[in-house]
Amino acid sequence: MLLAIGLTLVAAASRGVAAGLLGTEAPYLMFIAAVLISAVVGDQPAGALTAVLSGLIANWSFVGGSNLELRGSHLWDLVLFLLISSVIVLVAGTMNAALRREARLADELAVVSREYQHRVRNVLTIAQALAQQTARYAQTVAEFEQKLLDRLQALARAQDLLLQTHGQPTPLPLLIDNILA
Repeated sequence: MLLAIGLTLVAAASRGVAAGLLGTEAPYLMFIAAVLISAVVGDQPAGALTAVLSGLIANWSFVGGSNLELRGSHLWDLVLFLLISSVIVLVAGTMNAALRREARLADELAVVSREYQHRVRNVLTIAQALAQQTARYAQTVAEFEQKLLDRLQALARAQDLLLQTHGQPTPLPLLIDNILA
């Protein structure tokens, strides 16, 4: 609320400074920027409040003097200002929501990435242990190669089975049958 009031007052002061140059032309010009900043930095209610306050102040100060009565083109100018302000507020609100969603998705992606890295390290640790265990009992390089490949394929089948169950518990007999297949 303070943002809306503050920006409206800044826009009114800016328009007052430009009054000598603009006269009664473009009474809402400076207020468009106030609505945009209020909607982007604040939120949609702040942008809407800025639009309403700006419309009242611009009309009172730069269109009709102390008379708030609107006629003819001045009425259409105010209506056009409020329509443009509404579009700005809606677009800014949509953009802010999209940016918040993108930030949330980036955070979720970072969590998933860390979990993925952790799981890859776990699988590599298991593969290393399989290679060390296989090397300990293999008599020849050919025997080592064949046993290691068999164990790695069993590990891959176990991983496939775990993925197929979508995080649900996997019955141990099914897991053993799949690994030994």
